[in-house]
Amino acid sequence: MNKFTRKMMLAIACIIAGCINVQAQYQLPNPGFEGTWKETTWGGLLSKSTENVPQYWHSFGTADGSLQSFTKASVSQSTDTRTGSGSCAKISATSPLGIVGNGTLTTGKMNAGSPTPDDETGNYNFTDPNDEEYQQKFTGRPDAISFWVKSKMASSTEEARMAAILHDNFRYQDPTKDETILSHKIGSAELNYTTTNEQWVQKTVNFEYTQDATPSFLLLTFTTNKTPGGGNKNDVVYIDDIEFIYNSKLESLKIGGVAVDGFDKDTYNYTITGDGVVPTEDQIEAVSDGKGASIETTINENVVTIVVKGNDYSKNNNNTHTYTLTYQDTRSQLSSLSINGIALEGFSKDKYDYTVSGEVPAKDQIIAEADGKDATVDIEINKKVVTITVSGSNIATDPENKHVYTLTFDYEQGIENNGTIENLKIYSINGNVFVQGYTGTVEIYLLNGGKVAQKEVSGSATFSLEPNTYIIRTGTKTTKVIVK
Repeated sequence: MNKFTRKMMLAIACIIAGCINVQAQYQLPNPGFEGTWKETTWGGLLSKSTENVPQYWHSFGTADGSLQSFTKASVSQSTDTRTGSGSCAKISATSPLGIVGNGTLTTGKMNAGSPTPDDETGNYNFTDPNDEEYQQKFTGRPDAISFWVKSKMASSTEEARMAAILHDNFRYQDPTKDETILSHKIGSAELNYTTTNEQWVQKTVNFEYTQDATPSFLLLTFTTNKTPGGGNKNDVVYIDDIEFIYNSKLESLKIGGVAVDGFDKDTYNYTITGDGVVPTEDQIEAVSDGKGASIETTINENVVTIVVKGNDYSKNNNNTHTYTLTYQDTRSQLSSLSINGIALEGFSKDKYDYTVSGEVPAKDQIIAEADGKDATVDIEINKKVVTITVSGSNIATDPENKHVYTLTFDYEQGIENNGTIENLKIYSINGNVFVQGYTGTVEIYLLNGGKVAQKEVSGSATFSLEPNTYIIRTGTKTTKVIVK
Protein backbone atom coordinates (compact mmCIF):
# COMPACT_ATOMS: atom_id res chain seq x y z
CA MET A 1 0.00 0.00 0.00
CA ASN A 2 1.55 3.32 -1.04
CA LYS A 3 1.60 6.47 1.07
CA PHE A 4 -1.28 8.16 -0.76
CA THR A 5 -3.58 5.14 -0.49
CA ARG A 6 -2.75 4.67 3.19
CA LYS A 7 -3.45 8.31 3.96
CA MET A 8 -6.72 8.33 2.04
CA MET A 9 -7.89 5.26 3.94
CA LEU A 10 -6.93 6.99 7.18
CA ALA A 11 -8.90 10.06 6.21
CA ILE A 12 -11.97 7.99 5.30
CA ALA A 13 -11.67 6.08 8.56
CA CYS A 14 -11.46 9.36 10.46
CA ILE A 15 -14.66 10.59 8.87
CA ILE A 16 -16.50 7.31 9.51
CA ALA A 17 -15.28 7.23 13.12
CA GLY A 18 -16.30 10.81 13.68
CA CYS A 19 -12.82 12.31 13.81
CA ILE A 20 -14.20 15.59 12.49
CA ASN A 21 -16.99 15.46 15.01
CA VAL A 22 -16.91 18.58 17.13
CA GLN A 23 -17.63 16.56 20.25
CA ALA A 24 -14.82 14.04 19.83
CA GLN A 25 -11.73 15.27 18.03
CA TYR A 26 -8.58 13.27 18.80
CA GLN A 27 -6.57 13.49 15.55
CA LEU A 28 -6.17 16.11 12.84
CA PRO A 29 -8.55 15.82 9.89
CA ASN A 30 -5.64 16.19 7.45
CA PRO A 31 -2.52 14.87 9.24
CA GLY A 32 -0.71 13.74 6.08
CA PHE A 33 -1.47 16.72 3.80
CA GLU A 34 -3.32 14.70 1.19
CA GLY A 35 -6.48 15.67 -0.62
CA THR A 36 -7.46 19.26 -1.26
CA TRP A 37 -4.92 22.08 -1.41
CA LYS A 38 -6.03 25.69 -1.62
CA GLU A 39 -4.24 28.35 -3.69
CA THR A 40 -4.21 31.95 -2.51
CA THR A 41 -2.77 34.99 -4.31
CA TRP A 42 -2.17 38.40 -2.73
CA GLY A 43 -0.06 41.57 -3.02
CA GLY A 44 0.35 44.21 -5.72
CA LEU A 45 1.71 43.96 -9.23
CA LEU A 46 5.30 44.35 -8.06
CA SER A 47 5.06 42.06 -5.05
CA LYS A 48 2.52 39.46 -6.00
CA SER A 49 2.64 36.12 -4.13
CA THR A 50 0.83 32.83 -4.67
CA GLU A 51 0.67 30.21 -1.97
CA ASN A 52 -0.71 26.66 -1.93
CA VAL A 53 -1.75 25.30 1.49
CA PRO A 54 -3.36 22.00 2.53
CA GLN A 55 -6.96 21.87 3.73
CA TYR A 56 -7.42 22.88 7.40
CA TRP A 57 -4.02 24.62 7.42
CA HIS A 58 -3.01 28.26 6.92
CA SER A 59 -0.05 30.56 6.31
CA PHE A 60 0.69 34.12 5.14
CA GLY A 61 -1.82 34.07 2.30
CA THR A 62 -4.78 34.31 4.69
CA ALA A 63 -3.08 36.31 7.44
CA ASP A 64 -4.55 39.35 9.20
CA GLY A 65 -2.54 42.47 9.97
CA SER A 66 -1.50 45.67 8.28
CA LEU A 67 1.66 44.13 6.81
CA GLN A 68 0.04 41.06 5.28
CA SER A 69 0.35 42.47 1.77
CA PHE A 70 4.12 42.66 2.19
CA THR A 71 4.52 39.00 3.15
CA LYS A 72 5.70 36.27 0.81
CA ALA A 73 4.44 32.77 0.17
CA SER A 74 6.09 30.19 2.45
CA VAL A 75 4.05 26.97 2.01
CA SER A 76 3.74 24.70 -0.99
CA GLN A 77 2.78 21.15 -1.86
CA SER A 78 5.66 18.71 -2.31
CA THR A 79 5.95 15.13 -3.49
CA ASP A 80 9.33 14.76 -1.81
CA THR A 81 7.81 12.50 0.87
CA ARG A 82 9.52 10.01 3.13
CA THR A 83 7.89 7.08 1.30
CA GLY A 84 8.15 8.43 -2.22
CA SER A 85 4.39 8.66 -2.74
CA GLY A 86 1.64 11.12 -1.89
CA SER A 87 2.39 14.65 -0.76
CA CYS A 88 3.76 16.59 2.19
CA ALA A 89 3.96 20.23 3.23
CA LYS A 90 7.03 22.25 2.27
CA ILE A 91 7.66 25.30 4.47
CA SER A 92 10.21 27.82 3.23
CA ALA A 93 11.71 30.89 4.84
CA THR A 94 11.15 34.15 2.93
CA SER A 95 12.76 37.59 2.74
CA PRO A 96 10.15 40.35 2.43
CA LEU A 97 11.58 43.88 2.64
CA GLY A 98 15.04 42.38 3.04
CA ILE A 99 14.11 40.83 6.42
CA VAL A 100 14.10 37.09 6.97
CA GLY A 101 10.54 35.86 7.40
CA ASN A 102 10.03 32.56 9.14
CA GLY A 103 8.23 30.05 6.97
CA THR A 104 5.07 29.13 8.89
CA LEU A 105 2.24 26.59 8.71
CA THR A 106 -0.50 26.69 11.36
CA THR A 107 -3.94 25.30 12.14
CA GLY A 108 -4.95 28.79 13.27
CA LYS A 109 -4.61 32.16 11.58
CA MET A 110 -1.51 34.34 11.24
CA ASN A 111 -1.30 38.02 12.10
CA ALA A 112 1.36 40.14 10.39
CA GLY A 113 1.11 43.52 12.06
CA SER A 114 4.59 44.70 12.98
CA PRO A 115 7.82 45.34 11.05
CA THR A 116 9.73 44.08 14.08
CA PRO A 117 9.85 40.26 13.73
CA ASP A 118 9.86 39.47 17.46
CA ASP A 119 7.02 41.85 18.33
CA GLU A 120 4.57 39.30 19.72
CA THR A 121 1.82 41.90 20.01
CA GLY A 122 1.79 42.31 16.23
CA ASN A 123 3.19 39.09 14.83
CA TYR A 124 1.64 35.85 16.04
CA ASN A 125 -0.61 32.92 15.19
CA PHE A 126 -4.00 32.56 16.84
CA THR A 127 -7.14 30.47 17.15
CA ASP A 128 -10.26 32.33 16.10
CA PRO A 129 -13.07 30.78 18.18
CA ASN A 130 -15.66 32.63 16.11
CA ASP A 131 -14.50 31.42 12.69
CA GLU A 132 -14.41 27.69 11.96
CA GLU A 133 -11.98 28.25 9.11
CA TYR A 134 -9.27 29.37 11.51
CA GLN A 135 -9.74 26.99 14.41
CA GLN A 136 -8.93 23.37 15.02
CA LYS A 137 -11.44 21.81 17.37
CA PHE A 138 -9.81 19.27 19.65
CA THR A 139 -11.11 17.43 22.71
CA GLY A 140 -8.41 14.83 23.24
CA ARG A 141 -5.74 14.92 25.91
CA PRO A 142 -2.84 13.24 24.10
CA ASP A 143 0.37 12.18 25.77
CA ALA A 144 2.57 13.01 22.81
CA ILE A 145 2.64 14.29 19.24
CA SER A 146 4.59 12.54 16.53
CA PHE A 147 5.57 13.97 13.16
CA TRP A 148 8.05 13.38 10.38
CA VAL A 149 10.38 16.18 9.36
CA LYS A 150 13.05 16.79 6.76
CA SER A 151 14.96 20.05 6.96
CA LYS A 152 17.76 21.96 5.31
CA MET A 153 19.20 24.90 7.17
CA ALA A 154 22.05 27.22 6.30
CA SER A 155 23.47 26.90 9.82
CA SER A 156 23.89 23.71 11.85
CA THR A 157 23.19 25.65 15.06
CA GLU A 158 19.90 27.22 14.00
CA GLU A 159 16.73 25.50 15.20
CA ALA A 160 13.30 25.09 13.62
CA ARG A 161 10.25 24.88 15.89
CA MET A 162 7.06 22.96 16.49
CA ALA A 163 4.49 24.14 19.02
CA ALA A 164 1.23 22.31 19.82
CA ILE A 165 -0.97 24.13 22.31
CA LEU A 166 -4.23 22.78 23.72
CA HIS A 167 -6.49 25.51 25.09
CA ASP A 168 -10.03 26.29 26.14
CA ASN A 169 -12.63 28.33 24.26
CA PHE A 170 -10.55 31.47 23.90
CA ARG A 171 -8.71 33.51 21.27
CA TYR A 172 -5.36 32.00 22.11
CA GLN A 173 -2.19 33.25 20.42
CA ASP A 174 1.37 31.99 20.03
CA PRO A 175 3.89 33.34 20.87
CA THR A 176 2.81 35.28 23.94
CA LYS A 177 3.97 36.27 27.42
CA ASP A 178 0.57 37.64 28.37
CA GLU A 179 -0.48 35.89 31.58
CA THR A 180 -4.16 36.30 30.77
CA ILE A 181 -3.73 34.45 27.50
CA LEU A 182 -1.45 31.83 29.04
CA SER A 183 -4.07 31.08 31.70
CA HIS A 184 -6.22 29.53 28.98
CA LYS A 185 -3.57 26.96 28.05
CA ILE A 186 -4.39 23.41 29.15
CA GLY A 187 -1.31 21.65 27.85
CA SER A 188 1.45 21.93 25.27
CA ALA A 189 4.17 20.06 23.43
CA GLU A 190 7.01 22.17 22.05
CA LEU A 191 10.25 21.29 20.28
CA ASN A 192 13.16 23.25 18.86
CA TYR A 193 15.32 21.09 16.60
CA THR A 194 18.41 21.50 14.43
CA THR A 195 18.73 20.51 10.79
CA THR A 196 18.11 16.91 9.79
CA ASN A 197 20.54 17.36 6.89
CA GLU A 198 17.81 16.64 4.34
CA GLN A 199 16.97 13.27 5.91
CA TRP A 200 13.46 12.29 7.02
CA VAL A 201 13.40 11.93 10.81
CA GLN A 202 10.49 11.11 13.11
CA LYS A 203 10.10 13.37 16.12
CA THR A 204 7.99 12.52 19.17
CA VAL A 205 7.31 15.17 21.79
CA ASN A 206 5.52 14.67 25.10
CA PHE A 207 2.74 16.96 26.25
CA GLU A 208 2.98 18.79 29.55
CA TYR A 209 -0.29 19.80 31.18
CA THR A 210 -0.98 22.84 33.32
CA GLN A 211 -4.67 22.11 33.84
CA ASP A 212 -6.70 18.95 34.34
CA ALA A 213 -9.39 19.88 31.85
CA THR A 214 -10.73 18.92 28.44
CA PRO A 215 -9.52 21.28 25.72
CA SER A 216 -11.69 22.96 23.10
CA PHE A 217 -9.05 23.81 20.48
CA LEU A 218 -5.58 22.94 19.26
CA LEU A 219 -3.21 25.58 17.93
CA LEU A 220 -0.45 23.73 16.07
CA THR A 221 2.36 25.63 14.33
CA PHE A 222 5.48 24.64 12.40
CA THR A 223 8.10 27.31 11.60
CA THR A 224 11.50 27.29 9.95
CA ASN A 225 13.12 28.97 12.96
CA LYS A 226 12.43 29.23 16.68
CA THR A 227 13.39 32.91 16.66
CA PRO A 228 11.16 35.39 14.80
CA GLY A 229 13.29 36.77 11.96
CA GLY A 230 16.01 34.20 12.68
CA GLY A 231 17.75 31.80 10.38
CA ASN A 232 18.35 32.17 6.68
CA LYS A 233 16.02 32.93 3.79
CA ASN A 234 17.01 29.59 2.24
CA ASP A 235 15.94 27.45 5.22
CA VAL A 236 13.39 24.77 4.30
CA VAL A 237 11.35 22.36 6.43
CA TYR A 238 9.19 19.48 5.14
CA ILE A 239 6.44 18.13 7.42
CA ASP A 240 4.44 14.90 7.06
CA ASP A 241 2.30 12.33 8.91
CA ILE A 242 1.32 14.04 12.15
CA GLU A 243 -0.15 11.79 14.81
CA PHE A 244 -1.30 12.29 18.38
CA ILE A 245 -0.43 9.46 20.75
CA TYR A 246 -2.69 8.33 23.59
CA ASN A 247 -1.07 6.01 26.10
CA SER A 248 -3.11 3.12 27.47
CA LYS A 249 -0.86 1.13 29.79
CA LEU A 250 -0.23 1.09 33.52
CA GLU A 251 2.57 3.22 34.84
CA SER A 252 2.45 1.67 38.31
CA LEU A 253 0.46 -0.92 40.24
CA LYS A 254 0.24 -1.24 44.02
CA ILE A 255 -1.82 -3.47 46.26
CA GLY A 256 -2.42 -2.09 49.74
CA GLY A 257 0.30 0.49 49.19
CA VAL A 258 2.91 -2.08 48.13
CA ALA A 259 4.16 -2.29 44.54
CA VAL A 260 3.36 -5.55 42.75
CA ASP A 261 6.55 -7.57 42.65
CA GLY A 262 8.10 -7.63 39.19
CA PHE A 263 5.62 -5.15 37.71
CA ASP A 264 6.39 -3.90 34.21
CA LYS A 265 3.96 -1.97 32.03
CA ASP A 266 4.61 -4.37 29.15
CA THR A 267 3.86 -7.48 31.24
CA TYR A 268 0.14 -8.17 31.42
CA ASN A 269 -0.32 -11.36 33.48
CA TYR A 270 0.76 -11.90 37.07
CA THR A 271 0.37 -14.76 39.52
CA ILE A 272 0.39 -13.55 43.11
CA THR A 273 1.40 -16.37 45.45
CA GLY A 274 0.89 -16.38 49.19
CA ASP A 275 -2.22 -16.63 51.31
CA GLY A 276 -4.52 -16.27 48.28
CA VAL A 277 -6.44 -13.37 49.80
CA VAL A 278 -7.85 -11.24 46.97
CA PRO A 279 -7.72 -7.49 47.64
CA THR A 280 -10.76 -5.24 47.55
CA GLU A 281 -11.03 -2.61 44.83
CA ASP A 282 -10.12 0.20 47.21
CA GLN A 283 -6.82 -1.58 47.97
CA ILE A 284 -5.81 -1.60 44.30
CA GLU A 285 -3.82 1.46 43.20
CA ALA A 286 -3.51 1.40 39.42
CA VAL A 287 -2.02 4.46 37.73
CA SER A 288 -2.07 4.81 33.94
CA ASP A 289 0.66 6.30 31.78
CA GLY A 290 -2.05 8.05 29.75
CA LYS A 291 -3.07 11.55 30.79
CA GLY A 292 -6.73 11.07 29.94
CA ALA A 293 -6.85 7.27 30.06
CA SER A 294 -9.53 5.43 32.00
CA ILE A 295 -9.04 2.43 34.31
CA GLU A 296 -11.66 -0.23 35.02
CA THR A 297 -11.10 -2.86 37.72
CA THR A 298 -13.17 -6.02 38.16
CA ILE A 299 -12.76 -8.92 40.59
CA ASN A 300 -14.02 -12.43 39.80
CA GLU A 301 -13.22 -14.99 42.50
CA ASN A 302 -9.40 -15.07 42.66
CA VAL A 303 -8.74 -13.02 39.49
CA VAL A 304 -8.34 -9.24 39.38
CA THR A 305 -8.73 -7.72 35.90
CA ILE A 306 -7.56 -4.17 35.15
CA VAL A 307 -8.48 -2.64 31.79
CA VAL A 308 -6.77 0.57 30.67
CA LYS A 309 -8.35 2.53 27.82
CA GLY A 310 -6.63 5.39 26.03
CA ASN A 311 -8.23 8.81 26.02
CA ASP A 312 -9.20 8.28 22.38
CA TYR A 313 -10.86 4.90 23.03
CA SER A 314 -14.30 6.10 21.91
CA LYS A 315 -12.88 6.49 18.38
CA ASN A 316 -10.08 3.94 18.55
CA ASN A 317 -11.30 0.90 20.47
CA ASN A 318 -8.07 -0.98 19.80
CA ASN A 319 -6.24 1.39 22.13
CA THR A 320 -6.61 -0.67 25.27
CA HIS A 321 -4.50 -2.99 27.43
CA THR A 322 -5.66 -5.59 29.95
CA TYR A 323 -3.75 -6.74 33.02
CA THR A 324 -4.71 -9.80 35.10
CA LEU A 325 -3.63 -10.71 38.61
CA THR A 326 -4.37 -14.30 39.64
CA TYR A 327 -4.20 -14.87 43.36
CA GLN A 328 -3.01 -18.36 44.29
CA ASP A 329 -3.02 -19.78 47.81
CA THR A 330 0.37 -21.49 47.94
CA ARG A 331 0.72 -21.81 51.70
CA SER A 332 2.33 -25.10 52.77
CA GLN A 333 2.17 -25.35 56.55
CA LEU A 334 -0.14 -27.07 58.99
CA SER A 335 -2.95 -25.04 60.49
CA SER A 336 -3.86 -27.73 63.06
CA LEU A 337 -2.70 -31.14 64.22
CA SER A 338 -4.59 -33.59 66.43
CA ILE A 339 -4.24 -37.22 67.48
CA ASN A 340 -7.29 -39.24 68.40
CA GLY A 341 -9.30 -36.03 68.35
CA ILE A 342 -6.97 -34.28 70.84
CA ALA A 343 -4.99 -31.22 69.67
CA LEU A 344 -1.26 -31.80 69.88
CA GLU A 345 0.05 -29.95 72.92
CA GLY A 346 2.38 -27.07 72.07
CA PHE A 347 1.57 -27.16 68.37
CA SER A 348 2.60 -24.16 66.24
CA LYS A 349 2.64 -24.01 62.45
CA ASP A 350 6.20 -22.67 62.59
CA LYS A 351 7.46 -25.47 64.84
CA TYR A 352 8.44 -28.59 62.94
CA ASP A 353 9.83 -31.12 65.49
CA TYR A 354 7.92 -32.63 68.43
CA THR A 355 8.53 -35.29 71.05
CA VAL A 356 5.22 -36.87 72.06
CA SER A 357 4.57 -39.09 75.10
CA GLY A 358 2.59 -42.19 74.26
CA GLU A 359 2.30 -44.94 71.74
CA VAL A 360 2.53 -44.30 68.00
CA PRO A 361 -1.04 -43.89 66.70
CA ALA A 362 -2.43 -45.39 63.53
CA LYS A 363 -2.35 -43.15 60.46
CA ASP A 364 -6.12 -42.65 60.48
CA GLN A 365 -5.89 -41.35 64.05
CA ILE A 366 -3.74 -38.41 62.94
CA ILE A 367 -5.69 -35.40 61.67
CA ALA A 368 -3.34 -32.89 59.98
CA GLU A 369 -4.94 -29.89 58.25
CA ALA A 370 -3.01 -27.60 55.88
CA ASP A 371 -3.40 -23.81 55.83
CA GLY A 372 -3.22 -23.51 52.04
CA LYS A 373 -6.10 -24.14 49.70
CA ASP A 374 -5.44 -27.23 47.58
CA ALA A 375 -2.29 -28.02 49.57
CA THR A 376 -1.59 -31.73 50.03
CA VAL A 377 -0.70 -33.53 53.28
CA ASP A 378 1.26 -36.78 53.28
CA ILE A 379 1.71 -38.84 56.48
CA GLU A 380 4.34 -41.55 56.86
CA ILE A 381 5.01 -43.69 59.97
CA ASN A 382 8.35 -45.37 60.58
CA LYS A 383 8.54 -47.10 63.96
CA LYS A 384 8.29 -44.35 66.59
CA VAL A 385 8.54 -41.43 64.10
CA VAL A 386 5.62 -39.85 62.26
CA THR A 387 6.57 -37.62 59.30
CA ILE A 388 4.00 -35.16 57.95
CA THR A 389 4.83 -33.38 54.66
CA VAL A 390 2.73 -30.39 53.52
CA SER A 391 3.11 -29.37 49.85
CA GLY A 392 1.75 -26.10 48.44
CA SER A 393 -0.67 -26.03 45.51
CA ASN A 394 2.14 -24.93 43.19
CA ILE A 395 4.51 -27.75 44.10
CA ALA A 396 4.73 -28.78 40.45
CA THR A 397 6.36 -25.47 39.51
CA ASP A 398 8.01 -24.78 42.87
CA PRO A 399 9.37 -28.06 44.31
CA GLU A 400 10.77 -26.19 47.32
CA ASN A 401 7.35 -25.07 48.52
CA LYS A 402 6.83 -27.67 51.24
CA HIS A 403 7.26 -28.07 55.00
CA VAL A 404 8.01 -31.24 56.94
CA TYR A 405 6.87 -31.93 60.51
CA THR A 406 8.23 -34.83 62.61
CA LEU A 407 6.63 -36.37 65.70
CA THR A 408 8.81 -38.74 67.73
CA PHE A 409 6.76 -40.85 70.16
CA ASP A 410 8.24 -41.81 73.54
CA TYR A 411 6.06 -44.35 75.37
CA GLU A 412 6.28 -47.09 78.01
CA GLN A 413 3.90 -50.03 78.53
CA GLY A 414 3.06 -52.43 81.35
CA ILE A 415 5.73 -54.10 83.43
CA GLU A 416 3.35 -56.74 84.66
CA ASN A 417 1.12 -58.82 82.48
CA ASN A 418 -1.18 -61.38 84.03
CA GLY A 419 -2.85 -62.28 80.80
CA THR A 420 -3.34 -61.22 77.22
CA ILE A 421 -6.30 -59.56 75.60
CA GLU A 422 -6.36 -59.61 71.81
CA ASN A 423 -6.31 -56.13 70.14
CA LEU A 424 -5.85 -54.31 73.47
CA LYS A 425 -3.84 -51.11 73.17
CA ILE A 426 -3.06 -48.68 76.03
CA TYR A 427 -1.00 -45.50 75.62
CA SER A 428 -0.81 -41.86 76.73
CA ILE A 429 -0.59 -38.61 74.77
CA ASN A 430 -0.61 -35.04 76.14
CA GLY A 431 -2.11 -35.88 79.52
CA ASN A 432 -4.61 -38.40 78.20
CA VAL A 433 -4.60 -42.19 78.56
CA PHE A 434 -6.23 -44.09 75.71
CA VAL A 435 -7.63 -47.60 76.10
CA GLN A 436 -8.64 -49.29 72.86
CA GLY A 437 -9.82 -52.76 71.89
CA TYR A 438 -11.27 -53.69 75.31
CA THR A 439 -14.70 -54.27 76.80
CA GLY A 440 -15.07 -54.45 80.54
CA THR A 441 -13.96 -52.63 83.68
CA VAL A 442 -10.89 -50.37 83.51
CA GLU A 443 -9.25 -49.45 86.82
CA ILE A 444 -6.47 -46.92 87.21
CA TYR A 445 -4.13 -46.83 90.25
CA LEU A 446 -1.20 -44.83 91.45
CA LEU A 447 1.95 -46.73 92.27
CA ASN A 448 1.07 -46.40 95.97
CA GLY A 449 -2.09 -48.39 95.31
CA GLY A 450 -4.54 -45.50 95.40
CA LYS A 451 -7.33 -45.85 92.84
CA VAL A 452 -7.88 -42.71 90.79
CA ALA A 453 -10.39 -43.88 88.20
CA GLN A 454 -12.72 -46.69 87.24
CA LYS A 455 -14.92 -46.94 84.20
CA GLU A 456 -16.95 -49.49 82.29
CA VAL A 457 -15.60 -49.52 78.75
CA SER A 458 -17.12 -50.83 75.56
CA GLY A 459 -14.44 -50.79 72.86
CA SER A 460 -12.44 -47.68 73.81
CA ALA A 461 -12.16 -44.93 76.39
CA THR A 462 -10.09 -41.84 77.18
CA PHE A 463 -8.95 -40.77 80.67
CA SER A 464 -7.58 -37.29 81.44
CA LEU A 465 -4.93 -37.63 84.16
CA GLU A 466 -2.38 -35.47 85.93
CA PRO A 467 1.29 -36.13 85.12
CA ASN A 468 2.35 -39.24 87.02
CA THR A 469 2.96 -42.97 86.66
CA TYR A 470 -0.15 -45.15 86.69
CA ILE A 471 -1.11 -48.81 86.71
CA ILE A 472 -3.94 -49.63 84.32
CA ARG A 473 -5.90 -52.80 85.11
CA THR A 474 -7.98 -54.34 82.34
CA GLY A 475 -9.35 -57.65 83.56
CA THR A 476 -6.34 -59.81 84.45
CA LYS A 477 -3.85 -57.58 82.58
CA THR A 478 -1.96 -54.73 84.19
CA THR A 479 -0.06 -52.04 82.31
CA LYS A 480 2.18 -49.26 83.61
CA VAL A 481 1.74 -45.95 81.83
CA ILE A 482 3.63 -42.70 82.29
CA VAL A 483 1.62 -39.52 81.79
CA LYS A 484 3.73 -36.41 81.09
